[in-house]
Amino acid sequence: MADQNADKADKPSDSSILDLGELPPLQLTVMRTIMRETQVGYERLRQLAENLPTPIRQVDLDRALKTLLEDGWLTQTDTQEFKATLRRKASRLLNDAQSDSLPRDIWDSVDARPKPDSE
Repeated sequence: MADQNADKADKPSDSSILDLGELPPLQLTVMRTIMRETQVGYERLRQLAENLPTPIRQVDLDRALKTLLEDGWLTQTDTQEFKATLRRKASRLLNDAQSDSLPRDIWDSVDARPKPDSE
């Protein structure tokens, strides 16, 4: 049991949407279904899973939810609804933070450069 807690401590608390591609197909389908609803209760999720083009059996849904919760892909709200835990891509955050200090166009930098003397 202590090993499980140590594993959880090593995992990031949330993942990027780009990381979804690493999930097995069943877990990816469950995540996509939840993300379409933003947050969803178990009964509604079960109905959605049964009505997919390839229906998900309840036992498979339960197993996928358990794994996604343990791995930090999902959280459960106080109202027992499931919600995806995704973060923005880090490089976008960096670009947003620097957007005020960096020129938007390379030519702005070239034009602002001091002109050399013609001698």
